[in-house]
Amino acid sequence: MKRTKTFLVGLCVGLMVLGVAASASAGQITIDASQPPYTAAQYAGLGDPTTFPWGWAGTASDNNAIMNMILGPTAPLLPGYTEYYKNEGGGVEEGSLKDSYSGIINGNDATISSTGSPYISTSPYPAYVLVKDGSATPNWYLIKLDGWDGFSDIILDNFFLDWNPAEGNQYGGSISHASLLGKGIAVPEPTSLLLLGFGLVGLAGARRMLRK
Repeated sequence: MKRTKTFLVGLCVGLMVLGVAASASAGQITIDASQPPYTAAQYAGLGDPTTFPWGWAGTASDNNAIMNMILGPTAPLLPGYTEYYKNEGGGVEEGSLKDSYSGIINGNDATISSTGSPYISTSPYPAYVLVKDGSATPNWYLIKLDGWDGFSDIILDNFFLDWNPAEGNQYGGSISHASLLGKGIAVPEPTSLLLLGFGLVGLAGARRMLRK
């Protein structure tokens, strides 16, 4: 009897661990614009856009001009992509996935978090974050979110703070917009949901057996 109880408790705990592991995210993504490689975009002489290993940066300040370069038919950087979520600060959020994400913009920093499902698919096409300011140089960054799973937090730090060699001063700008771009929408897989359910059942079962 004791061995049976021990086995069942172990099974319940195993189901719990498996379920939680299947539903766990890969952790937050932090992008610090004051650190390499993103500081490379601060130097003068940028084209619009300029290509970097991590994405693109440019000097256009008009939102429509920027989006036409990224998604438009004439010079698309990301053909077939969609701006699924946009945060303009002050509680203004737009896009078809505005109920799946929530953002906070605080000067030169911002955070975008998942609030539910569906979410942006990251397979086989990576997602991107677009960070903009109308008065700094560069005015925008389009950064590939390597390793992002579609729902982990995205932390944006120290954007538009660096010195600009062409002007010899510090703009002291701030983030005006932060957007998430992707090429497809995903929902949790039934298998993952089932394993999570097993995990919850396992947790309840383990607690009951340990009480006896």
